Amino acid sequence: APSLGGDWTRHSMTVAFNIVTYTGYGLLLAALISFAALKGITTSARQGLIWGLCGFIAVQLAPAIGLPPELPGTIAAEVGQRQLWWISTILASATGLGLIAFGRSYLPLAGVILIAIPQLLGAPHLDMFFGVAPPELAAEFATLSLGAAAAGWVMLGYVVAATLTRLET
Repeated sequence: APSLGGDWTRHSMTVAFNIVTYTGYGLLLAALISFAALKGITTSARQGLIWGLCGFIAVQLAPAIGLPPELPGTIAAEVGQRQLWWISTILASATGLGLIAFGRSYLPLAGVILIAIPQLLGAPHLDMFFGVAPPELAAEFATLSLGAAAAGWVMLGYVVAATLTRLET
């Protein structure tokens, strides 16, 4: 049986890595919101919620359509191929959302197509499924992972936009 100290160490490391990750996400959001401001698009704290939601869609939800969050230790396709598909999906989704939100003429349609391309190509998967955990546990893990990410991104969008708004005044 694992010791209680080991569990706390693992949980502390998870919290630390999440802080570092969301700090990076926050800096990216701040850069994008600041770039939009240079183009004359102002963002209130409430509008930051939408920026955060779009970050969640681009970075978590769109990739999860093809590669849902997996339990640790799950057998999966080669990691390099999955990472390439994952980052390509993020870039296509973020660019597509930007075209939908800020594009004129046919650019929003191009954004929809860009978001769809990685999904149509499909993520790399094994030919067979292997499972060491009950499917219900895997589903719960994916649901909790995406739910926590959604809450984190939305709050992050709000905090970043509110901070930038205060810095402007």
